Amino acid sequence: MRLCLRGRGALMGLKEWWAEMTGARLEPGAYRYDGEGELAHHRFHLRVDSAHRGILIVDASGLVELNGTALEYARCVLEGRNERQAVKHMLRRYRHLDAPTAAAHFHQVREQLVRFVLGDTGVIEIIGADSPTIGADDFPAPYRMDVLLTYSCQNRCGHCYNEPRELKELTAEEWERVIDRLWKYGIPHVVFTGGEPTRSPHLRRLIDRAERNGQVAGLVTNGRALSRPGYLNDLIEVGLDHVQITVLSHLPEVHDRLVCSEGAWEETIKGLDTALSSDLYVNTNTTIMRSTLPHVEDTLRFLIGRGVRNVAFNGLIRSGKGKEAEGISFEEMADALLRLKGIADEAGVKMTWYTPTPYCQLNPINLDLGIKQCTACSLNMAMEPDGTVLPCQSYYEPLGNILTDDWDSIWDHELCRSIRNRNYLNGRCVDCGLRDACGGGCPLARRQGEYDIEGAGPTS
Repeated sequence: MRLCLRGRGALMGLKEWWAEMTGARLEPGAYRYDGEGELAHHRFHLRVDSAHRGILIVDASGLVELNGTALEYARCVLEGRNERQAVKHMLRRYRHLDAPTAAAHFHQVREQLVRFVLGDTGVIEIIGADSPTIGADDFPAPYRMDVLLTYSCQNRCGHCYNEPRELKELTAEEWERVIDRLWKYGIPHVVFTGGEPTRSPHLRRLIDRAERNGQVAGLVTNGRALSRPGYLNDLIEVGLDHVQITVLSHLPEVHDRLVCSEGAWEETIKGLDTALSSDLYVNTNTTIMRSTLPHVEDTLRFLIGRGVRNVAFNGLIRSGKGKEAEGISFEEMADALLRLKGIADEAGVKMTWYTPTPYCQLNPINLDLGIKQCTACSLNMAMEPDGTVLPCQSYYEPLGNILTDDWDSIWDHELCRSIRNRNYLNGRCVDCGLRDACGGGCPLARRQGEYDIEGAGPTS
């Protein structure tokens, strides 16, 4: 029997209730909260990894790592406790703690969370720690799984990172088992991608399954299906939280040429307009390469004029056809990003940079884009249409199958641990003082010899 109590914005089971009554810590797992007071109208997922470590996802888009007692203080905030209740809880949990210190720390964490939710993303990256710990082995699972429902796509992008794959796709029932297992393993964020995920007949059903579990459900799409009347609304009704739409150019002829599909731009922009008229968190992504560089600033201005408030950019991913596409130099990329950031800041638009690079060649911190490093096998992983788990959605080396293999054997796979430990680093990257923040860029790009670093040639 499961005892459920509705309280403090969360659905509490017997374990959570006992933890509240006794001051015991929350068991490892994922917990969903609906914000109250200053945090009202915001959705939170708290993933507890251990007694002193967890991850908080804010509105399916912001990620905060919680270390030490900050995990417990954040829990108190999310459960709607006032100062007296929070102090009482903390004194039960930590016998050496005194009330004034507990009260001060409670208010400090609460203030940081409120400011973060209100958009001040610079206030915290990690609460309770002085430096990032991304890639550490004591995570029991990633916080996000990119689920490739199908490799089918109506576009034929010449730079697509998908490798040619002939796989038997899972049935709807098998996919539901997958979604349930991800929740069981403590993975609170599921992003449906592909290929083109809207070509899967199971998409709506699986979003509904994720919503029933309490997971964040996202969609990465070319946007064309969203132009169909009622299609996006059906996904929103069952629990879709956010959507990312790829727009390569503001020029129809350029976009259509790059995706090798006439009429694609018109459907994509119509789909984008539909998404922007909804309550979804919407962002766009644009690949910066030789063919998009000349007009990328005009593309950004076009998107801003369309009403987009969250924009993202990435470089080429050196996988699939992306191995052969023509990229640009790091100097050109840095100049472009600097100009784009200026346009975004002036318009009050949030800009995100996705591509990990060696900081000695392109440092995102110096461009005011924040810390960026490869998070494959640590914060995120990917899954193919047959359930095969990959380090990320462009790293085509299987780690096991979610339906037939034990999760620990996947998570502790030799390749997984190697990527987390940055064993692919060579040359002067090995002993570099920025190694922990930088991570050495993308391991796939290193394999292709993309970086000009002393002693760091192509890796096998």
